[in-house]
Amino acid sequence: MDKSRVIILKSTKIEGTPPESGAGHLMELLRAGFDKLRNGTDCEAVIRSLFPDGKRIGIKPNCVAGRSMSSSPVLCGALINILAENNIEKDNIVVWERSERELERAGYP
Repeated sequence: MDKSRVIILKSTKIEGTPPESGAGHLMELLRAGFDKLRNGTDCEAVIRSLFPDGKRIGIKPNCVAGRSMSSSPVLCGALINILAENNIEKDNIVVWERSERELERAGYP
């Protein structure tokens, strides 16, 4: 099993909760993060190596703390779009939390 890696992505363009208009910039950051994850391998190759065809992917945004301290719906949407543009079927991507109420409180539809 590979060692876990953490990639830190920083931007001066977005502070606090990203607005809907920041989704494109977040997608650029995520692509760069996927590239760095495997030492310069392109985003599509990394996603294919991590998520084989037909597998279901779960994203847990950690919404327990409410809107101000939770993972942003805009960031989560950007991640979903990156996965989808790299041949992951959107029907195979599930965003989940302990309860639907927590998702709603954090701004998820």
